[in-house]
Amino acid sequence: MKRRVKFKGVDNSGTITAHCGRVGNRIEHRVPTRQVVRYHVYEIEGRRLEVQRIGTTLASDVSPTGMFLSHAELTPGTRIHFYFELPTGYIEAIGKVVHNQHRLDAAGVARPGAGVRFIRMSASDKRRLESYLSGRPTSHRFSEARG
Repeated sequence: MKRRVKFKGVDNSGTITAHCGRVGNRIEHRVPTRQVVRYHVYEIEGRRLEVQRIGTTLASDVSPTGMFLSHAELTPGTRIHFYFELPTGYIEAIGKVVHNQHRLDAAGVARPGAGVRFIRMSASDKRRLESYLSGRPTSHRFSEARG
């Protein structure tokens, strides 16, 4: 079930109450996962590239067009460079944060997270990701020449 958390407010005990609902009308099916994602936030100013922040988090779901990064507080519009490992090898991409919202974890606690849309990925990484999502394993190794 796809969930979105909207804060209703803080109750008398200081606890934030949250409302879970659906996140928009998804075009792509999202696959639940628990992939470790390493990322860095960057900013391009003119011809200068500046790394702002480096982090590690978990992806809680992934699709051919994006992923949700659990426990990541990233502002919409932020661009990130990231990579994560699949059984068939690493995926590396550039993404743009499209929303920042909270989701309930297994204990019912609202945790921050960010939805990221992939904006640049190599053709081989895209094929590897699509293969993983469809359940077809694809090796990232090159076949050895026989001779």
